[in-house]
Formats: sequence, C-alpha cells, structure tokens
Amino acid sequence: MPARTFVMTFAVSEAFRPAGILFAMTVMFGVALTLSCVVLLSIRFRERLVDHRRIAGLI
Repeated sequence: MPARTFVMTFAVSEAFRPAGILFAMTVMFGVALTLSCVVLLSIRFRERLVDHRRIAGLI
C-alpha cells in the first residue's frame, strides 16, 4: 500500500496526470478482476453443493 501512495503522490507532484490516471485504472481493474473471480467461484461452489445435496436426497 505505501508504494501505491508514493506513486500517486509522485505523479501528482510532478503534474504527470496520465500516470496517475493509468495507475488508478490499473488498480480498479485489479479490484474488478478479484471480485469477479470471487463471484464466479462462489456460484460454482454453490452449484456443486446443491448437486451433492440433490444426489444425497436432501433436497
């Protein structure tokens, strides 16, 4: 986290806004990718759980 803060502060202090914008977009892409993976994995594991319960006759 401190490295990110340093990069953003440096970009702003040097008036190099494209670097700051690119950095922010990269961070948001990483957040979106991580959340998407969590959502997809949770859906997949839920489907497997429901299938196992159906096979066992619990549903």
